[in-house]
Amino acid sequence: MRIGRNLSLICLILLHGALARGQATPPSLSNVSVQKEAANSPDRYSGAATESYERRSAVALQTSCAPQCAQFTSRYSAVVNADNDSGYYDHTEGLDSDYSIHFQVIAQGSYRLRVDSSLSGDLNLVDDGGYAADALIGDVTGSGAVPARGSLSLVTSAVAGGDAQPPCNGQHNCSITISKSASARISGASSGLPVDYALRFRWSQHARTDALDEPEFKDYGLEAAVRLGGTSQNPLESASDYPGSPPRNNKAADGHFVSVQLIPPNDECPDATVISSTPFANIQDTSGADSVRVPGPNTLLDPSLSCGNPSLPPASL
Repeated sequence: MRIGRNLSLICLILLHGALARGQATPPSLSNVSVQKEAANSPDRYSGAATESYERRSAVALQTSCAPQCAQFTSRYSAVVNADNDSGYYDHTEGLDSDYSIHFQVIAQGSYRLRVDSSLSGDLNLVDDGGYAADALIGDVTGSGAVPARGSLSLVTSAVAGGDAQPPCNGQHNCSITISKSASARISGASSGLPVDYALRFRWSQHARTDALDEPEFKDYGLEAAVRLGGTSQNPLESASDYPGSPPRNNKAADGHFVSVQLIPPNDECPDATVISSTPFANIQDTSGADSVRVPGPNTLLDPSLSCGNPSLPPASL
């Protein structure tokens, strides 16, 4: 009888442990916010007829995470433009982009985060009968966490203009498309207390109108703009307009986007494969587990992003 009672007690203890594990609260994200840092250039605009210029930027959460969520997306949008119509003076309008995303992870034990980032837009020059112009953008530097795999940064450096240099080759109407993306994995652990994150992203860009002021000849500058989904209020130029010329018909898709997602335990494994190329990909685990849906255009899960797969780029900031 004593042996039977002991076995019953052991069974009850094991059952209680199993139920407790089954009722563990899944990890969650909370207290999400996005803000421009003090080093982000302030908005400004000059609408003088002889020389107009403008820079604007904005940040916003694209998805709600109140009070908690498993995934959210943020967007930084911007516009920079410069145009000289009769002043015969050069002007360079620069924007230093610097913003951060703050959030907390609450978990009972270990967790993994997938951070997808992308930058889309263009550098646009418009010939309004002037001399020259150029526009450029630098690389995006991401910081605030050490990825176990992948990177928070983007290689986005590009230049439009610059005399007869490629890719514009001296053409006064020229547009250079920007379309880059990256993915990172961040691992962590918590005993139920919030873990704070602050991901920071920085880069620079400028638009320059280049006038010619020579004794024998004078000419005003062309229009130049960096289009990253921002709304221009400058009526004296068209290079920063949407859809504009060349047309960019999806203004809401331009900008710097960051998507943070908690990775469920069975979402990524060495034999995961992509079975769809739609914005929401169905990821089928060939071991027979249920399909899962992973958001994010152009950042779909493939074997190179699988857990434990060495083909994912090494961690970097």
